[in-house]
Amino acid sequence: MAESILPTQSRQPAMQDGYEDEISLLDLAITLAKYKKLIIGAPFAIAVLVSIYTLFQPNIYTADTRILPPQQQSNASAMLSQLGALGALGGGSLGIKNPNDTYVAMLESRPLQNSMIKRFKLQAVYEAETLADARKTLEGVTTVTTGKDGLITVSVDDQDPIRAATLANGYIDELQKLMQVFAVTDASQRRIFFEKQLHLAKEELADAEVSLKQLQQRTGVLQLDAQAGQLMGTGQAPDIALRYIRKVRDMKYAETLYEILAKQYEMAKLDESKESTVIQVLEKAVVPQDKSKPQRSKIVLIAALATGFLAILYAFIAEALNKAKEDEEQEAQIEALKANLRW
Repeated sequence: MAESILPTQSRQPAMQDGYEDEISLLDLAITLAKYKKLIIGAPFAIAVLVSIYTLFQPNIYTADTRILPPQQQSNASAMLSQLGALGALGGGSLGIKNPNDTYVAMLESRPLQNSMIKRFKLQAVYEAETLADARKTLEGVTTVTTGKDGLITVSVDDQDPIRAATLANGYIDELQKLMQVFAVTDASQRRIFFEKQLHLAKEELADAEVSLKQLQQRTGVLQLDAQAGQLMGTGQAPDIALRYIRKVRDMKYAETLYEILAKQYEMAKLDESKESTVIQVLEKAVVPQDKSKPQRSKIVLIAALATGFLAILYAFIAEALNKAKEDEEQEAQIEALKANLRW
């Protein structure tokens, strides 16, 4: 008898679990069927409303231009080695780790945006009351990105496809102008560095020349070798000779340093003139034929799916609350929750 009962008892939990799963799925299906009008009607209504809304939205066109910015060069590295530590300071330490970030920052800078606004009269186009408002609008329709390939892409959105292409190409023109003002490349920074050092060396050379001249006027010694015999008759001959040699040495040192810095300065100026014109436009912006925004079908589909999900969620929550009201204990808990949620 025991053996005949045990198999029957062991089968009961499995049958009960399967029965509960069947009831659970059936409850879900019943809930969905109960709220079918909401689940189907709400997404359809939202899709119609969003479709009508997007029809009144203006078409937006996007124009792209891609450029290859100037690469950091060190054409004067051979001559910089002549200066030792000074050359290292004027060269390697002034290099930019990621030059593309500099050009992206310049494209997004306020001076360049102001030039764009004034050049293309964008304050009137955007109906902006102030220059700051026009900059904000221009910044919102412009995207500047840099890729792993080293190329910088400038994208401009506008309702007028011709103006979109014109503005995208205008960014590159204004970048060229801005580069003439600021030292961006290695050569520009070297030129500024050596320009300052050359100015200091020129002052030191002038001071050395004046100091030597004053010594000559006080002692009357113009050429130490030629006047050595005359100096031998005075007790100050060794002192005068030592001072004269030091002044001549200081002047020659200042003169040599000035000549080296002058060569470096001219080299940096030459490199700067070469690098200032090497922005290469890989893809010039052309007038776009197709709109980029709004993507009406995509917007409608996303709105309908989101509404359908919320409708299903509402159906399950509403059904759960209805069932909870049938249970006195759960109803009391719901009332307590409502009370605690009140401010």
